[in-house]
Amino acid sequence: FTGLVEHLPDGCHAVLVVVAPHSEAGMRDMVAQHGGQVTYRKTADEVASSHNTLLEYTWNHTTLHALKVDKGLTYIQSGFAPARRLEQVKALEAALGGPMY
Repeated sequence: FTGLVEHLPDGCHAVLVVVAPHSEAGMRDMVAQHGGQVTYRKTADEVASSHNTLLEYTWNHTTLHALKVDKGLTYIQSGFAPARRLEQVKALEAALGGPMY
């Protein structure tokens, strides 16, 4: 994530989240509850004017960059029902035969 390196503290884990403005307060509360921090933020207007979103660091974009470094890497694109997310992640982990990160 060279484009975000200045926003990612050394040794940190990163979660990239696109959040609707009306949900930002709740997201920040959740981050605080888990001892996290928000290190990068743009408003919808800033994104629109820059033509650069966090989506450039997700989906297949990231996989293509990572595969240049390690051909053995892969990812699974998944969607989960909020009320069943833990059950669904555990089922996916069991089906794949190993931990998911």
